[in-house]
Amino acid sequence: MLDNYKIKIIIIGLFVLFPVFVFIILNNDGDSTFFSSIEKDDTKLKVQETYEDVCQKYFNNNVNVLNNLAVEEWEQENYELALSIGKCAYTRALLENNQIEFAKTLNILGLIYWRLENNKDAMDAYTESAKLANKLNLHKLQGLTYTNQALILKEQRHYTKALLFNQKAIEIFKTYKYYRELGIAYNNNGQIYKNQGKINEAEHNYIKAINSYKEQEYKDGLSATFYNLADINAKKNNKNDAIKFGHLSLKIAKEVNRDVRVKDTYLKLSEIYEQSNRLDSAIFYFKKYNDLNNKILITNQSKILAKSQAEMSAKIKDLQIHNLEKNKELTKNRIIIISISIYLAFLLGLIFILRYTSRIKLKSKEVTLRLKASNEILDMKQHELKSYILDLTKKNEIISNLQNVINNRDSSVSKKNIEIAKLSKKRILTFQDWVVFKEKFETIYPVFFSYINENKIQFTEGEIRLMVLLKLKITSAEMGSILGISPQSVRVSKMRLKKKLISHNFDSIENFFSFVSNVDP
Repeated sequence: MLDNYKIKIIIIGLFVLFPVFVFIILNNDGDSTFFSSIEKDDTKLKVQETYEDVCQKYFNNNVNVLNNLAVEEWEQENYELALSIGKCAYTRALLENNQIEFAKTLNILGLIYWRLENNKDAMDAYTESAKLANKLNLHKLQGLTYTNQALILKEQRHYTKALLFNQKAIEIFKTYKYYRELGIAYNNNGQIYKNQGKINEAEHNYIKAINSYKEQEYKDGLSATFYNLADINAKKNNKNDAIKFGHLSLKIAKEVNRDVRVKDTYLKLSEIYEQSNRLDSAIFYFKKYNDLNNKILITNQSKILAKSQAEMSAKIKDLQIHNLEKNKELTKNRIIIISISIYLAFLLGLIFILRYTSRIKLKSKEVTLRLKASNEILDMKQHELKSYILDLTKKNEIISNLQNVINNRDSSVSKKNIEIAKLSKKRILTFQDWVVFKEKFETIYPVFFSYINENKIQFTEGEIRLMVLLKLKITSAEMGSILGISPQSVRVSKMRLKKKLISHNFDSIENFFSFVSNVDP
């Protein structure tokens, strides 16, 4: 990080050098080289077409190729480009009177309109495609249009109509043994029933979909339907079946490299394990989901950024050509404006960095001072608490000595000595001592007792006191004196406490304290 003095020197240097920089730009004979390089790239730039010139770009491709290109762009979620290509295919099919490709084009346009949330045009395209497919005996295409119409009706919650269209598709696919498409239709049926809350009917259709996919080994469909079965069984509280189907979906999704399906299945498994109170597994799969989701987001952002950069690059070069066609003077003026803008932006950036670093240093000093003060207060309170414990230890020693004196005297002791003898029996912390001690302890560890009491592990009062002394790192000998027990008894108590913590997935007492510390504010 630059210090303030160096930044000031850089700013002054920029003020001095900037006029020289502008003079060189305006009077350098290398301008001709710059413009000639743009002219050399002129023919390349003319080849780069915008979306409005799509039909011209694909002029030499037939309708079938255009349809395939439209589907590829649709799968990559480039819906606007897919629509442009689809419209070109539509026009070409009309001109060539190619009814088969025209029917396919209408179905593809329906898919694109659907993704663009233009359901009216999508339904119209599917309807016309179905009519042509029926006329031309294109059975698979006709079934697909029915399935696609059912999808839109399902989204619009017209479940009865959706089931009717889907059933038409199922009959066609069954008749002509299109098992892949049949599985998709059955899966869609299951989704419609699930949306209506008819769980058993949904599960029945999902199983039919699985059997159909196996006939043609359609793994992507298998993964999706196993996921739906996991969801259904989770709703029915069949947790073991839900976990089984979830793992089947995950395995197949990984085989076919479907990251989105893998991500969704991680989340579903996390939810199912959480419902089953298997929190370790739930956290494990949620972390997997979160990592993969972040990876997908970064990948998508990179694609969008690359696309935006490409579009921006094309626009900038088009602007350069346009300026070149006017005259060099306008270009020089533009360069001057850009140079000044960059210079000012850089200058403002340096000023911002200077102020920002100063603020960071100031805040760093404040934080350091606060942290130092907090540590001093904490050390003082810990010392106070340890002193309090040691005072209790000394008190117990004094009481023990008094007991020895009393035991050496005859039976005719005074009333005062009898009271002292009673007191000496209270070797463990008295209730009042414990209350005072807890108040002092809670000033240092505010949530310790509340977490211990709310924890699912049931601790005895003796175990709580032992943990408190362990937390303060009191020696075993001092613990024995404070609690009125022998060092051997202290060791036994420690072993019992450790076994109890191990039975609740804590490796050691220190591990449990570390977990408690993480919940401290």
